[in-house]
Amino acid sequence: MKKFFHQLTATFMSFAVVLTLGSSFIRADSDDLVQIVENPWSWDLGLLVNEGEDQITLTGIGTYTLEEDLTIPIVMTDMHLHTSEITIDLNGHSIKTDGVSAISTSGPAELTIIGDGSVYSSNADAVIASRLVIKGGKYTATGKNEYGEDAITLWSTSSMSISDGAVVTGPVAVEAILGDTTVSGSTINGDVKLNALISDSSSTINGDVILTTIGGNADENSVIDGTNISGKINFDYQKREERKFSLVIKKDGTAADSYILTSGDETLEVETFDNDTVTFGYTWIVTPVWEASDDSGETTTTTTTSEPAAPVHIPDAYDFVDRLYHIALGRDSDEAGRNYWLGALNNGEKSGSEVAYGFFFSPEFVGTGYSNVEYVESLYNAILGRYSDPEGLANWVNALNNGMTREEVFNGFVTSPEFSELCSSYGVKA
Repeated sequence: MKKFFHQLTATFMSFAVVLTLGSSFIRADSDDLVQIVENPWSWDLGLLVNEGEDQITLTGIGTYTLEEDLTIPIVMTDMHLHTSEITIDLNGHSIKTDGVSAISTSGPAELTIIGDGSVYSSNADAVIASRLVIKGGKYTATGKNEYGEDAITLWSTSSMSISDGAVVTGPVAVEAILGDTTVSGSTINGDVKLNALISDSSSTINGDVILTTIGGNADENSVIDGTNISGKINFDYQKREERKFSLVIKKDGTAADSYILTSGDETLEVETFDNDTVTFGYTWIVTPVWEASDDSGETTTTTTTSEPAAPVHIPDAYDFVDRLYHIALGRDSDEAGRNYWLGALNNGEKSGSEVAYGFFFSPEFVGTGYSNVEYVESLYNAILGRYSDPEGLANWVNALNNGMTREEVFNGFVTSPEFSELCSSYGVKA
């Protein structure tokens, strides 16, 4: 497909060139009209589209409507001094990609997807955005992503809204310090991992709801109002810290009177999560309890589960080694190799950082030929247990580009408090 760069409006198309001059912009349209814009924040840029052979790039503000099925990805980018706010109308069509996300954004762009259609990615996360709004459509991700984990169907770094009958198959993740995830009138066939969930009785989640926090100190406020959840509701934290929660779970419009937290052999009863502070060191299953009086005055207690919550597996050295295989090498562990590293950890021969070193400087990992960006991102994922933040990623990559060795960068990660906390959560000495 021949590359071209054009500006779309509601009724016509005009070619434009935009130049940056300090704090001003010069815009030259196809009719030779030149405008100098002193306040670019107030200027409606419209939508800029670059349709290439390998991808479609969108910048600016506006709606992009699919006119045919796509097998190449759509990538949103931000323009200088502007945050892109783009709506993609599936218009009954599909986007299917392999090994690359079907739709992704860079920077704090806001993405809205509407229309009856489908988005499918194999061996990659399907949709990645800072702020994501889903209104209808079908979304699926299969296989492993670039980090060796199950591909995520919808992934956001800020906030997410799913509504209007959307059907999502595969994991949903929101990794943000702030920002709620709202689900209304939609179905999610997979686990949902986020910091706060607001959902209603017209929604179904066929999987576990995992309430977690990647960072920050914000209170987490969740309201699960009659949502049909087939799996468990969990609090899952790697960091051993005290956090405040405001959690309300409703049934038939009535909020639970109390909650039981179960993890392994431990049980903790909480009358309310409204600004209660609870110490989390691993996964807790949350069971809401409703109390009601019958005509005789007897009090009965009901919960959302017919059986006591099953014990939760506490991460251990086996899991620590296994995740390094998946994240660093992108494959399942082999028995001989896994037993070697596990034995070295259990008998004190090697620490967690020494085992991680063995993976990241093995011939197998070196042979991947990762770029500096890919190398640093894999360290964030494997050593810190999270995706990179833009500033941190830029600093480490810049250091590598200016002469710092990969071993020095590795040492910077494994000597961090975050790695110590991650090792502690697996019962491993850092």
